[in-house]
This record gives sequence, C-alpha cells and structure tokens, in this order.
Amino acid sequence: CRLFRDNNFTIGISLEGSEDLQNYHRPGKRGESSYPAVLRGITLLQHYRVDFNVLIVVHDDMAHHAAAIYDHVVSLGARYLQFQPLMNEGNALQQRYQLSADNWGRFMIDIWRQWRKRGDMGRVFVINIEQAWAQYFTHISATCVHSARCGTNLVMEPDGKLYACDHLINSQHYLGQLSNNMLAPAVDTATRLPFGIKKSQRRECQRCSVKIVCQGGCPAHINSAGYNRLCSGYYSFFTEILAPLRAWPRNLNGLKAWRADVMGRFSG
Repeated sequence: CRLFRDNNFTIGISLEGSEDLQNYHRPGKRGESSYPAVLRGITLLQHYRVDFNVLIVVHDDMAHHAAAIYDHVVSLGARYLQFQPLMNEGNALQQRYQLSADNWGRFMIDIWRQWRKRGDMGRVFVINIEQAWAQYFTHISATCVHSARCGTNLVMEPDGKLYACDHLINSQHYLGQLSNNMLAPAVDTATRLPFGIKKSQRRECQRCSVKIVCQGGCPAHINSAGYNRLCSGYYSFFTEILAPLRAWPRNLNGLKAWRADVMGRFSG
C-alpha cells in the first residue's frame, strides 16, 4: 500500500456489490466466503490513503438489487464506481451467467435514480454517468466501448501475442507478436480493423437519439443477427440520464451553462 500511495496508484476492486452476492457468486477457491478478504483490502487501502475504484460486473441475478448494491458499496467508503455489463465469454458461459438488455437498462437506471436521490453528485462518481455526460458536451469518449471507432484497447497474452480487443481474442483480431518497435504500428493496424470501424455505423444506430453517447456499444456484444444484444438497455439508460442535458448546446459553453444552472439543483 505504501508503494501504491507513494506512486499515486489507483487500485481497482472487483466486488459483486454486497456481502451475500459476493459470497454466493464469487466464493474463494475452496468455496469459502470471499467478502472478508475484499473488505480487508479496502480497509488497508483506506488506512494508507490509496485511491481505489470499485468495479461491479452486472448480470441478471443483480438486476433488482441496484439501489441496495449502490448503498452498500458507498457505505464502504467507495467514491468511484464503475458498472460493467457481463460479457458472454469464458467462465460466464460455463456457469450459465447471463445479462438481458432489459435488466442492464433497469439496473443502470436504478443506480442513476439512487445516486440522485441521495444527493451524491460531486461526492460519489459513477463512471458510467460521468463519462456519458462528458461525451455529450465534448463529443469524445473516454472508453473504447462508446467511441465512434475502437481498436486502441489492445491486450497481450503471456506469450507476447497481441490482439486488438481484450474481449475478441481470436484469429480475426490477432495483431502479431510483440517486439521492441511494434506497439505503435499494432495500434494503427487495430484501429483499421472492420470491427472497430463499423461499430457505430449500423443502420439502427444512425436513427437513434442516444447515438451521441452510445456509438453502438462494444462489438463483443454483437449477436448473430448483427445487433448489440444490450441495445435497448443502453437506450433506456442513456435516454434518462441525458434528459437534463438536452436543453444545452453540445459544446464548452453549453457545459459551463449547464453546470451553473443545473448542478446545484441536482446536488440539492
């Protein structure tokens, strides 16, 4: 922890959201409760004043517990929260975990409403909300998922093989073996692959009112019919959180005016 603090690290904590959910869905290797270990880690980070954020992977079993999950995580002292939709890959498939579009949208809307209800704006930062609001005004996404074009989130396997996306590790997205002078060209190659170029060009996206912050979502969520399987969930969530911003122009002046006029009422 001293190393993390002295070098300004921010540590990511993976948590299921509550003690019961954590112990049920993420038990230890021997089937024991894992929540106490997570809590000890958070306590250590807080003792040494190391910044941390909490990452919660959302699946169907959590869909109706959003408010309780939010309250619990904030009660632990977390101030930076990120919610990530389940990816249908690896152990998730083997253990039959799923996430429907309706449940994804419902969960995130409930998080948004609880955040507002508690008056946590400016105190607790929900990355999914903050980044969408920033993207509305700046036209720039901080994440590959909601960029108009992706391919910069490379992943390297232990054997040095590079892939264009950490959720698409296959022959179609293989970039080659890492060498001393290959990384920059690999990024350039990745951004030219069809999966990243076409993600926001699908027909349904062109007539969508939340394309400005969604941009088609993650290509790894595209189903066999060519649609993002979380589309309607994203639409519901983004429609609700963008409603307070729609009256302001999408530029720096609009951002300043919105902050001056709205943020006081939201936090109050």
